[in-house]
Amino acid sequence: KMLDKLLSTNDYVAVFFTKAKCPECDKVLAELENIDDEAEAMDIDFVKVTDPKIAKAYDIISLPALVFFKKKFPQYYDGNLKDEDQVLKWLTESKEKSDDEIELVDRRMLEMLLEDMESVAVFFFTDDCPECDKVLEELENIDDDTDKQGIYFVKIDDEVYAKELGVSEYPSLVYFEHGVPSIYVGDLTKEENVLSWLIQQKNEDTIENINRDMLNKMIVDTDYLAVFFYLEDDDESKEMLMHLENIDDDCRLV
Repeated sequence: KMLDKLLSTNDYVAVFFTKAKCPECDKVLAELENIDDEAEAMDIDFVKVTDPKIAKAYDIISLPALVFFKKKFPQYYDGNLKDEDQVLKWLTESKEKSDDEIELVDRRMLEMLLEDMESVAVFFFTDDCPECDKVLEELENIDDDTDKQGIYFVKIDDEVYAKELGVSEYPSLVYFEHGVPSIYVGDLTKEENVLSWLIQQKNEDTIENINRDMLNKMIVDTDYLAVFFYLEDDDESKEMLMHLENIDDDCRLV
């Protein structure tokens, strides 16, 4: 609870996860305490956590470990924890990284976000996709706006994990609310339209739009699932959808 409160009130928090009777943890802690003043000068709160349950909640398997939270968003340090200069450099670069740049995450980080965060927008891309680069450049113009709306905007290039989530085309943008996906079907280069859609998804009762792969996954993973099949440009479908969205919160209609 104390860590949750700290993350809610401070934009920049470095957390050293340790445990009792761990000589290696003690050695690392001694090194990290040498940069505590520098971190404080950068307005980074440096704290340590010894509760293994909290470490597990953040999907931390081995200790010691260092996680930097920027506006509640976790970034995991994978370097040498005994190299205090490298740790300080990493903290500095992580803090000063532009807020307008969509954060790159790996599978572990995204799984944690989808489990713990209410609203997450995920841009799926591949390295060999020129269209992805073009779209990403436009979407990064609204990253700060989504942050103000309480929507975590991240990007991932893990094609295996994307397929598991039902994403097979690139680039793709998927909004997750409490882990439930809704895929964007418009022009991703029109960032203002994308922003309006994301805000609508978060603030209004809308039925999630999914593709065939997502539907197949949800049929397997969900005990009870109601599916509305419709024609995109059909007036009757639009009218029926409008009425059904009035009961979305009551029955979690997808």
